[in-house]
Amino acid sequence: MVDLNLKGISFDRGIDRVIPSGELQQGHLPTEGRLSPSDGRATPRLDQILAMPDLADNLARELAPRLDDLALLLPDRFLRALSSTRDMLTDEKRNHPEHQSLFREAEKVLGEESGLRELLDMYRSALFKG
Repeated sequence: MVDLNLKGISFDRGIDRVIPSGELQQGHLPTEGRLSPSDGRATPRLDQILAMPDLADNLARELAPRLDDLALLLPDRFLRALSSTRDMLTDEKRNHPEHQSLFREAEKVLGEESGLRELLDMYRSALFKG
């Protein structure tokens, strides 16, 4: 019999006997919001084991943005940050009229992101309706 130990729960006797090992931490669900699919590509485990990092891997790792606050990855917080960024751009656009083209380009990028998220939500709800 295989002995599995997953986050403090031991499955060494089968499903009829689950033994918590140590204190279990109380988990909590994310705050309200819609969950988005992962942006990362799923990699089979064998590929992870056998793959050796090459120049492309090193470049991707070095160029990937680093987040100080991982909570920004939660969908509801990301949408709030996106909205506040758009508001900030509007204020800065008024304060710095000499950079209008730069602000228009930034607003265009944020608008495309919002449009893609709305499209994703529409497709997801259509899938749930069947």
